[in-house]
Amino acid sequence: MAHSDLHAADAVYHAQCNSNFRTSKQMPQTIAKTPEDNLKKRKISYAGRPKNDIAENGFQAIMLRIEKNQKQISIAELVREMEQLCGLDNTYSVVHMKKKIQDYFGKSIMFTEEEGKPSVLTFRDNISPILHNFYNRIGKENKEEEKKSIISTAAQLLKEDIKLITSKDIFYPSAEEMESETSNADYVPRSLRIFLNSLFSEADCVTKISAIGHAIIQATRPRSVIAPLQIGLGIQMHHHFSSRFLIDTLFNLGFCSSYSEVQKFEMNAAASRSTEIANENQSVVQYIADNVDHNIRSLDGFGTFHGMGIIAASTPGIKTARSVPRTNPSIKEITALAKINIKFYKEQSNSFQKLKYEVFEKRDIENKSWKLDLLSKICWPLKFSASWSAIMHKTSGSYPGQSNITFLPMIDLNPESCIYTTLHFVCKEAKQNKCTPILTFDQPLYWKAMMIVQNEPTTSSLKSLVLKLGGFHAEMSFVGSIGYLMSGSGLMNIFETVYASTAVSHMLSGKAIARAVRGHFLLDTALTALILSNIYGIPVPKIEVNSEENAEGNLTQTYDTSKVQIHDTCYTEEMSHATDLLDLFLKGDV
Repeated sequence: MAHSDLHAADAVYHAQCNSNFRTSKQMPQTIAKTPEDNLKKRKISYAGRPKNDIAENGFQAIMLRIEKNQKQISIAELVREMEQLCGLDNTYSVVHMKKKIQDYFGKSIMFTEEEGKPSVLTFRDNISPILHNFYNRIGKENKEEEKKSIISTAAQLLKEDIKLITSKDIFYPSAEEMESETSNADYVPRSLRIFLNSLFSEADCVTKISAIGHAIIQATRPRSVIAPLQIGLGIQMHHHFSSRFLIDTLFNLGFCSSYSEVQKFEMNAAASRSTEIANENQSVVQYIADNVDHNIRSLDGFGTFHGMGIIAASTPGIKTARSVPRTNPSIKEITALAKINIKFYKEQSNSFQKLKYEVFEKRDIENKSWKLDLLSKICWPLKFSASWSAIMHKTSGSYPGQSNITFLPMIDLNPESCIYTTLHFVCKEAKQNKCTPILTFDQPLYWKAMMIVQNEPTTSSLKSLVLKLGGFHAEMSFVGSIGYLMSGSGLMNIFETVYASTAVSHMLSGKAIARAVRGHFLLDTALTALILSNIYGIPVPKIEVNSEENAEGNLTQTYDTSKVQIHDTCYTEEMSHATDLLDLFLKGDV
């Protein structure tokens, strides 16, 4: 045969031709076997059914390999392997293959059944042969080999226990399984826990044993299990650092799942979530929306993202135990779940109305806290007592429970249409969740949303929407109004005795809100103490001031609050009773 007749190195046989060649089907008449020849080669079984030698030989070869390796394998994989070895016409079905395996191995195997997954073949009677082989080697080899035999035998015993772990690769482990120390410890087989516990010298090392145990399990069965701590650590690292290099490095060291597995989890988690809130306990659901800006670097400066981010806060929190399936969702499936119907806003100039302020009717609501406030202010001149914040920590009452947050889709539109679409989306979601549509904006968005809602027709669904200015922005506006009204009154000079001058300007404008609230509380307490001291003729307690000269020659002053000078004054019976009552309250006795 000439070299030109040789087939190319990358030539591939047709699957059908390969099958016909092995099974002698559709052969040319000149070389085809006669029916008499085929009849001579058939062997009639005892049951009267012709015996297929090709299938039987292939089955025996596969069983010998399984008996030698003794690894977990599914029945479907064995059927595919037999199909490749013997051809499609000489392959057993899954049911027949399972029966043949059961007849071949008997009670030394077990089939692991799980919903939605094929049967898995597992050896369960391997401990006795392993120990038998170990004892046969003890008397024949030296001490070093004996040590190796012991270690090898222990490893085989541990491996057999790991193989018995039920495969859970249809769903990812839940958040409770990842966080629970008990659940993570129970996931590790008892034999492996004993082995690791005997290695570690620390008294309390449950977390380390669980982490290393999960790493060993994942390395032993890399494709059939998803260890909770492995995937949990990968998700946490990705959430905090978003570094593929870090996750892949930890994966190569055996500490967490791969970066591709983490991305697959995120895709499945997004596909399994929806905007629906299981509000069975009739929790108060409040929607919050704000600008989301992402300045993408581009050559012309355009193409940046400016949209609207929306969340829903439920109080008390709604706990949902939703398992994340391990599938292969597409981008189209995920985007379909987060689809929002766009509503383009058209301003009606002929009927446009400006925003109007209405005077709300004053409601008589009993305020029980004014007594505590008055008690604190009266006692300030008498003794160096706690502030109002300390008294608030001593109060008790009913607590509705911690809130939880549900993230909703983002909207990428121009400002007016974006706000208009957000209003309609919140009304639709609130109707589905059977709750009142309550939406919170910051000041600029709140102003624009109020104008849109006010100019909507009376039949519009937006009329049922309750718009709220965010508490933080309402507080900023209130504090800023105080700074504007009190400008030139000396308020800035008083604040500068405690805060820096640059910080005071921001406090009066309402920007540095934390410092501003603290400063106003201090000022209110000081003025009240001076007024009550003047009314009742009680001297104000003074703090001892220590003046020292530092190395540079500058004079510094330190205040010793432990040495408070309280003048001996004959208080009235009412004032003494108020002081004693405040002490009992701070101690928690009343």
